[in-house]
Amino acid sequence: MLTLAEDLVLLALDDQSGRILPVDDIGYRHALGGAVLMDLALRGKIDNDVATLRLVDETPSAEGLLNHWISIIAAESESLPAKVWIARLALESEEIEHATLSRLVERGILACQEKRLLWVFETRRYPTIDGTEEREVKRRIIDVLLSDGTPSQTDAILVGLVDDARLLPHLLSEAETRNAATRVVQVRELDRMGQEVSAVIEHLHIEMLQALTRAPQ
Repeated sequence: MLTLAEDLVLLALDDQSGRILPVDDIGYRHALGGAVLMDLALRGKIDNDVATLRLVDETPSAEGLLNHWISIIAAESESLPAKVWIARLALESEEIEHATLSRLVERGILACQEKRLLWVFETRRYPTIDGTEEREVKRRIIDVLLSDGTPSQTDAILVGLVDDARLLPHLLSEAETRNAATRVVQVRELDRMGQEVSAVIEHLHIEMLQALTRAPQ
């Protein structure tokens, strides 16, 4: 089983270039942070109260990225709301993305290709090796959105994160994206914590956009 962060990064990768799609940067960064929190929650590492998030299990996970954040949360002297943690995670989104891509390479799902420019700058691309996992996660999301069945908890959470990252237009046609809007709302309502985390991400997204519009030009 891949983590939610791994699923989200796979969905954000461009099939042709092997690079992250030109997505909404604010939404994508906060969705990555939300994915890490939800991965911790699904593994029973944190409680499901977004008002005062607490670490309830410090046992190491098999995932190095999650262990890193378990140690950071454990070191915090007080319980903080999910909003604060998602904002912190969003600030570390480049590191989260890099760690996630590296893990996908380790799993044999992606390849890492590097190219030096002017002997100084490096560019990296991450093409899929056979595309199986990427096709599977896309199929899961599309099946959830274009059907009326009850999705798994993981898929319900992932749909919310995909919507937060503004990735749906890259997965569906324009007409399908419009038609799926009501279904997205329905699916979000199936998981309380996922719904609350998505609400926090949306709130932070709006706050950052407002801050950018108020910034001096």
